[in-house]
Amino acid sequence: MSHSSPDGDRRRTPDPRLPVRAGRLLRVRAIWLAALVVGSLVVAAMTALYIASATDPLAHLTGLPVAVVNHDRGATVGGQRVDVGRQIEAGLLAAPAVTDRLRLETLTLSQAEQAMDRDGL
Repeated sequence: MSHSSPDGDRRRTPDPRLPVRAGRLLRVRAIWLAALVVGSLVVAAMTALYIASATDPLAHLTGLPVAVVNHDRGATVGGQRVDVGRQIEAGLLAAPAVTDRLRLETLTLSQAEQAMDRDGL
């Protein structure tokens, strides 16, 4: 007694509506060649775009919004008050090498978090 399912019968007999079988298509070299050429062109284009964006990124960097948050409380060292956070903040804001490229804004931590939540400064 043979057990045959409808799915098994469909796999054995070709569908007359589909005159071309996958096995025959895979034997055609032109199909493989076309897929390789198109794939290679796509990879080459993606590589060229990536390399173009990665070469000299500082030349393309202007006006990037950056929040400066001074969360330093300072300290007393040897009887003298030292506030390193304010010194760094003042140095950043006074440095033309930084301010020419970046748009610095001095904010509190909560202001900076709110700006990041709304995607902007």
